[in-house]
Amino acid sequence: MNLTSQQDTKNWDNLKQVIADSTGFEKWKRSRLVETQNDQSSDQKLIDQKLIDELVTSYLRETLETLAY
Repeated sequence: MNLTSQQDTKNWDNLKQVIADSTGFEKWKRSRLVETQNDQSSDQKLIDQKLIDELVTSYLRETLETLAY
């Protein structure tokens, strides 16, 4: 992985975390009845990170589609 890709990955991870912690994302997630558990194994946390990635991506897509409409 080159330096640019590493920086892009780091930037995405930081942005994803900020979005996942936002109240707008929490409301959006609750409206879809997605629940997460706080006490999980490390394997479950890895799965949850993939889920969060997918949820944030969906959230951003829907938000941008709404803004474009």
